[in-house]
Amino acid sequence: MKTLQFVLLFCASVAQAAACSCDFPPVEKAVSRSTVVFIGTVVKLEASGNEIIGAFRDLEVLKGDASLTEFTVSSPRGISSCGLGLEIDRRYLVYASVREAGLWTSRCERTKPMWNPSMKEEGEVEPYGELESDMVRTVLGLPPRPPAPKGVQMITIEKREDEEAQPGATDNPDDAQRLREDH
Repeated sequence: MKTLQFVLLFCASVAQAAACSCDFPPVEKAVSRSTVVFIGTVVKLEASGNEIIGAFRDLEVLKGDASLTEFTVSSPRGISSCGLGLEIDRRYLVYASVREAGLWTSRCERTKPMWNPSMKEEGEVEPYGELESDMVRTVLGLPPRPPAPKGVQMITIEKREDEEAQPGATDNPDDAQRLREDH
């Protein structure tokens, strides 16, 4: 019986050690302890030991040196190590601090994708980091995100089960004519 208890306790300890566990700081604290906070697109990924190094471009710097055109940030390599699971061509809201070899972040620092496709409900994508970036702007006393330019409208692209979705596709002839006139 004691052996079984030891095995169960050991397995539970190993499972806890393998899982990411952290307390997410409030936005205010995450911003204050970060060297830079930015929104950027991953353009390159490189593995280095237990870390993944992401190069970010197309930057909107909320805190830090806004003259830079690229940030290189390290993160733990695996999700179980609180890594980010970075993907090329995906935009992220990044809270990063200076460590020995440069900028570093993790999920525990509140870094997250701007749009999280895993949070889909009935075809909609939740604006994951978009909402938080507005909170960061408020904390830093920055103006809110500018509205979309005039003439730019969000459209919904529906995919029928029997065909692929086409941008601007519509069954309404008036809508089809309007779309042709707009383009």
